[in-house]
Amino acid sequence: AWQGKAVAQLVASSLAASAGPLRRSDLALAGLVGNVVALHVAVALLPEVGNDALAIHLLVASHVRDFGFWHYDVQLNVLAVTPLAVDFLYAAGYMFGGEAAARLVNVATLLVALALVHAFVRAVATVRHALLATLVAAASPLAALESATLFIDNAWAMFVVASLVALPGFARDGERVRLVVGGVCFG
Repeated sequence: AWQGKAVAQLVASSLAASAGPLRRSDLALAGLVGNVVALHVAVALLPEVGNDALAIHLLVASHVRDFGFWHYDVQLNVLAVTPLAVDFLYAAGYMFGGEAAARLVNVATLLVALALVHAFVRAVATVRHALLATLVAAASPLAALESATLFIDNAWAMFVVASLVALPGFARDGERVRLVVGGVCFG
């Protein structure tokens, strides 16, 4: 439980460092970021059409929902030998709200990754640069592709960017929690 609290404090402190008064041009960039994020959320509310998501990611989620566990017997399912960490994130959402909730978990990982991109850039540059980097990341065709279906890359990106935010913070502040969070996320 303390790891979740530590991660929340890390994200909050990273975003708090970027707070401050914004100029009109910065507000316009923030508005563009908000519009692109709204498009990602709207697309996530549509039904799943990706073969990969339907054949693998929702299969794992529905199996966990229906049976309450995931078997690691390769004789029963070849997916037993694949990394399924993100699929278990989807399964958590799927158990509470079905396919739409699993897709929103995917978009939530994108939103956390975008917040971390903003915090990472803001630590070394201006608010305008951080908003521009966030806009470029959010509006990229790859981000649209990843949030339109249940691919696992949004979560992977979130973990990699979280480690890139946490580890330099450890080098700067010496806070052990940043080292632990960075190591877990990078792992």
